[in-house]
Amino acid sequence: MLTHETRKRTDQTSETGRQYQDHKPAPPMCRPARSQRHECTNTEPLAEVTMSQICELHHRLGRAGNLPSVLAVAYEAFDGILLAIRSRENPAADLFAAFVMAAASAADGRDAITRAPSLPLSGLSHAVITRQAGEPEPGIRVLAGSVAELARLLAGQLAQAEQAAALAGDQNACAQAATCAREIHTLLAGATDE
Repeated sequence: MLTHETRKRTDQTSETGRQYQDHKPAPPMCRPARSQRHECTNTEPLAEVTMSQICELHHRLGRAGNLPSVLAVAYEAFDGILLAIRSRENPAADLFAAFVMAAASAADGRDAITRAPSLPLSGLSHAVITRQAGEPEPGIRVLAGSVAELARLLAGQLAQAEQAAALAGDQNACAQAATCAREIHTLLAGATDE
């Protein structure tokens, strides 16, 4: 039997999930021209996540087919978001406050994912930090927009995973992480509109 409070929470979750779970294709900056698609053969370590890595996380998240794979890619996505934001934090930048708050939400989302019982710890990895030789550094607003779009997809995938999860621990972890992803989306999508 559903109580009034449970029914209200279920209705809110369903509505929120619908807002974020409509799968959209990758944002335009993640769709290179056919002539630009090639394997990365020359990589070097960097201190920041590149646009191609954000796009790769977006694509992998969209392809994740079951709860363990969604959780594993979500962990990497939150880690990648955190790394992308941390590498570009500059107190003089106009997006500094939004980036700091989004970074806190990314860390909270990553931590929430680690509490999911179905998270496959053996295959867990942190975001990889490499770039193609000559790949340009994205502008701060382009980066914020790309991270916001990744967070929107992340929120939707996690809302779906919450609904499909059988274990209460997975449901709670997905719900908490989805909330963090929505916070990131709201902070950075709103910041790019200014």
